[in-house]
Amino acid sequence: MSQTPPIQCQRVKDCSQENRHWDGGLSLLMKATCVGIIVFAWTVMVGAIAPLAHAKPLLCRTVNQHQVCILSVKRSAKNYWEYRASAQIDGERTPVEVYDCRHNVKVQRDGAQQPFQPDGAGPIICELLGA
Repeated sequence: MSQTPPIQCQRVKDCSQENRHWDGGLSLLMKATCVGIIVFAWTVMVGAIAPLAHAKPLLCRTVNQHQVCILSVKRSAKNYWEYRASAQIDGERTPVEVYDCRHNVKVQRDGAQQPFQPDGAGPIICELLGA
C-alpha cells in the first residue's frame, strides 16, 4: 500500500491564513453557541419562575368586606360539578382544594369536608362556573 503524502502549502503565508481563519471561525462558533445556550437557559428559568412568584388572579370580588380572589380553576373530567381551585382570601393564599358545587362542600387534601363559608371562595366558584 502506498501512502499519499499530506497536502502541503505552497507558501507559508497561505498556511498561516488558512489556520488562522479556521481557528477563528471555530472559536467564534463556539462563543455564539455558548451565548445562545446561556440566553436560552435564562429565558426558560425566568419564564418558569416568574408565574409562580406573582400569580395573577382570574377573578376578585369583595364579599362581606373580604377580598376573595380565584387564582386557578380546573374542572373535574369525571364529576362535572367538582372544581380544583386555589384562592386568595384577604391576601392569604389557600392550597388547591376540591370544591363540590353539587353538595356545597369543600374537600380538603386530607379528605375532610367543610360546608362553604358565605364569604369564602366556594360560592364564587360555583356561581362563576354555573354549576
